[in-house]
Amino acid sequence: MHSTKPEENDVAWNFIPSQAKILLVKPHWLWGSTHEASPPMGLLYLSSSLKNRFPGIKTRLLDLRIEKDKNKSLGDMIHHWKPDIVGFLCLTGDQPILLELSNIAKQVNPQVHVCCGGPYPTHCPEDFQDMPHVDAIVRGEGEISFGNLVDCLSKGPQANPPQPEGFSIRDSKGQLSIPPYGPLISDLDTIPLPDWDLMDIDLYAQLIQINILLAGKRFMPVFTSRGCPFHCVYCHNMFGKKVRLRSPKNIVDEIELLVKKYTVDEIQIYDDIFNIDRSRVFEICDLIIDRKLKIKISFPNAIRGDMADDEMILKLKQAGAYMITFAIETASPRLQTYIQKNLNIDKTIRAIRFANSIGLITRAYFMIGFPTETIDEIKRTIRLPARLPLTTISFFSVIPFKGTVLYTMARKNISERGRHRLDQPHASFFAPTTYYSDVTGIHLRKYILISYFMFFTPLRLFRYFLKIPRKILYLKQVRLILQMGFSSGRKKLP
Repeated sequence: MHSTKPEENDVAWNFIPSQAKILLVKPHWLWGSTHEASPPMGLLYLSSSLKNRFPGIKTRLLDLRIEKDKNKSLGDMIHHWKPDIVGFLCLTGDQPILLELSNIAKQVNPQVHVCCGGPYPTHCPEDFQDMPHVDAIVRGEGEISFGNLVDCLSKGPQANPPQPEGFSIRDSKGQLSIPPYGPLISDLDTIPLPDWDLMDIDLYAQLIQINILLAGKRFMPVFTSRGCPFHCVYCHNMFGKKVRLRSPKNIVDEIELLVKKYTVDEIQIYDDIFNIDRSRVFEICDLIIDRKLKIKISFPNAIRGDMADDEMILKLKQAGAYMITFAIETASPRLQTYIQKNLNIDKTIRAIRFANSIGLITRAYFMIGFPTETIDEIKRTIRLPARLPLTTISFFSVIPFKGTVLYTMARKNISERGRHRLDQPHASFFAPTTYYSDVTGIHLRKYILISYFMFFTPLRLFRYFLKIPRKILYLKQVRLILQMGFSSGRKKLP
């Protein structure tokens, strides 16, 4: 068993990067199912960047979300493959899972170096001081900082700088300092394309993913930008507020490679703000059309509805878009200002109406349970979608993730008991309760259920089913989603 005592800190150093083995792990959710997972793109980017920087280095991917016996899968992989480093990509709310997984890693091999990166260590680095089996953390974008960590580890303890940028290594006294953010990559075209060979593309095409619907048989997410200029309080500021854009040629070169080498026939754009640059959207679409790439396109992370005009939406359809998601969140003007989204709802509604009129599947996201939200505001939001020509909707209860502005706002508006409940593991959309319900006594799940009953009339369900591109796969996934919702409702918070 690993210990943080100086005389027992026996983590291996001095390996040769070109001969190193790095296991990249996506932890499972506290609530969830082995049937739900989208490709872990962050880890695929890390793998390709490591291989580009250290030729000969070996990487493997372990996505615990899709493993049945998660702890055994991790232990077996470490035991048989013997990696030098195990890197976990962590979301806020992963703390109890990380404590367990890092402990398993050290039980199997006390010398393996355990590192954590992603939104959780980026925004809550102080939490990792009390995770004794985590040897290092990476803050911010990982392509450069994680590579610097690997390089530092390969040179031995004497190479550990007193305050490295982007990463921190636990010292001989067991202390883990908080490092400054790592550097942001200004030219995204210089980042190597994701290491798609690390994953089973066919497997993920059968799972429940963020888009739910699929038009293609093999899909792959694509990031065309990083950063967002808006200040929505519920988002992590992982990539900064300055938008960095890949060039249209670089993006379409990636899409063409996916189509021709990996026979991918659907692209899901995962950007936070894909349509921030209107002329770039048109250039990307024109290149797809000019190269005759027969693909389907969707936007599961949503586009900014009040920045999408008729001409843009039509061009997206011509390039292959079959579904567009709009993130409305709340129908309350007060809350739009309060959460700093400041969406022009009227413009967004016009965009929805036009997208529907040209045959696109239209989906909208809504959230209820913001701090200070009233019953009247909840009712206003759940009534809105029924008045719109949307194909489908998704309602979520608000989760104030630690490390966001919303988390700070929530703590200011609740009692001491509520603050304790706020820190409970609500960080899953399938958690059996929400902080808002705990604090106010208002049953959000009830209102979400009402919203779906109001929206999905028999006629709308019929029209929705007609539009669904792969109906049998969709019906299978709906059954799984219903099973997940039923089972999560029976679980109790620890």
